[in-house]
Amino acid sequence: MSTESAKQVQLLVLHTGSRRKVVISQLICAWIMLIMLTAITVLYPVFAGMFERQLTGEEWMMTWLGHLGLSLLGLGISVFFQKSYIPLLSRSMPALIIVLLLSFIQGSLSERLPESLEWIGRILPPAFYLVREMMLFDESKMNSFVSVTLWTVIYALALLIIHVWLSGRRDLRG
Repeated sequence: MSTESAKQVQLLVLHTGSRRKVVISQLICAWIMLIMLTAITVLYPVFAGMFERQLTGEEWMMTWLGHLGLSLLGLGISVFFQKSYIPLLSRSMPALIIVLLLSFIQGSLSERLPESLEWIGRILPPAFYLVREMMLFDESKMNSFVSVTLWTVIYALALLIIHVWLSGRRDLRG
């Protein structure tokens, strides 16, 4: 999202009338690309014959919803590590990797944290819980999967709304 120069962004903002419209358009384009990547991720193993049996309707729904939820979460997290928030790539990439790693180990991390730091496990992105529900789908209930997926989507949308709000307040040169 930071590929355009500052002058190009200024022109886009003047043309659309709002920096938020530009940011929302960027997010929509990113989401379209994520849908295509999700389709490849979901359909390739099926067409390549990597499963021993046909997937059930519930498994198809779990696969699509889970992967789309994770892609939206990835988008929501990554927008805060772009050039407009952290100018140096050498600082943004390690920070992004740390957040991603913490979000995937938060289950065991939450168990090991002292009570005074348990809040850290609650604010981390819920990727761990969604991946766990997807991996244990045969053993878990559909209600459990849907509630974790909804939580993931709400979390991601909250991040994206915060990003859009902050982007509208940012100086055009930033």
